[in-house]
Amino acid sequence: MIKRLLHFSFWIPAALFVVHQILQKGVAINLSFIDDYLDPFCLGALVPPLLLIEREWLFKQTHFAKIEFVILLLVLMLASEWLLPFLSSEFVADPFDALAIFIGGCWFWWFRGKVGIIPKG
Repeated sequence: MIKRLLHFSFWIPAALFVVHQILQKGVAINLSFIDDYLDPFCLGALVPPLLLIEREWLFKQTHFAKIEFVILLLVLMLASEWLLPFLSSEFVADPFDALAIFIGGCWFWWFRGKVGIIPKG
């Protein structure tokens, strides 16, 4: 279980997220492209391994089916690009955020897909 958190595919996006938040909120350094798209990328890269840890702990499942992974990314995209802007004016719908979430999901798939996703067949 803890191996998922120690794998570079988890701690690199986690470290980037923390450093970005410190720079943006703590030191007030704003880098527009990074400010706009790093958080959605990290969402797509960090949620799948965290969900697998929860599943392993609760249900002894260590893998996603491919369709589960696709649905997870769609739910993340819809929640961040439709639901949150609907609920609060502090959020703005941006299709490139959805792309960043997808790229974060691809990061997980590429580096952890062999152990995190059940192959078809």
